[in-house]
Amino acid sequence: HAKLCESDIKKFLRMKGHVTPSTTGLSSKNRAMLRQFDDPANIERLLQFPVEAMKRAVRLLDESPGQAALLARLATVVEILLMMPIRLKNLAHLHLEQNFDWRGERLFIVIPSETVKNDEPIEFELLSSSANLVKLYLERFRPILTNGSGYLFPGKLPGRPTNPTHLSRWLSKRLFAELGLSVTTHQFRHIAAKFWLDENPGSYEVVRRILHHRSIDTTTASYTGFETRAAALHYDQFILKQRSRYLEFRGSGNG
Repeated sequence: HAKLCESDIKKFLRMKGHVTPSTTGLSSKNRAMLRQFDDPANIERLLQFPVEAMKRAVRLLDESPGQAALLARLATVVEILLMMPIRLKNLAHLHLEQNFDWRGERLFIVIPSETVKNDEPIEFELLSSSANLVKLYLERFRPILTNGSGYLFPGKLPGRPTNPTHLSRWLSKRLFAELGLSVTTHQFRHIAAKFWLDENPGSYEVVRRILHHRSIDTTTASYTGFETRAAALHYDQFILKQRSRYLEFRGSGNG
């Protein structure tokens, strides 16, 4: 665009080499957070939380509608983040008319490219169990929280969504109180990558699609080496399986 000569281009490339960060991948803070989920018990507690929390909210509804509504909102936020780990601003600004497309028991959440950080449109389908949880929140709990807006998570100001920063702080505080886990809203994206890569080491393309990265380079730069522990476990299990088959073969008298 600037019509630079070859020598100037080489000069800028050398400058770029000096200022390009030498490290890639997750920060030590995010890695520390994810180590919580090396414990299968913590994975189970997080995955089960939305359903269990919604059941408690239903039981609490008559006794304390306000507390029940907030618990149901928490369950809904966590369910959406587990099933479709979108960025905080997109989560806070979900609108029932603009982003929700109900097709029977199926719910499609569609976010146009102009409202997404990297200009990549987002479309997720929430299957029946997740869609039913969202529907329960909408029918029985959201009316208690509504401010006259069409947003999934109404804010304090009339007609406005919840403040993204306030939503994130509230979620982190409540999840720690409920589960003893330290997790921010954005870190659900890293959790999604960990859960998938632990079971499928090296499967970066699925992570790219789940997180809606424009380029696979973004995904691999963030998560390369991320699943080393899981890959080693998979390999160990492979060796043990092969050893067992060898011993069975020898025991059969064919060795």
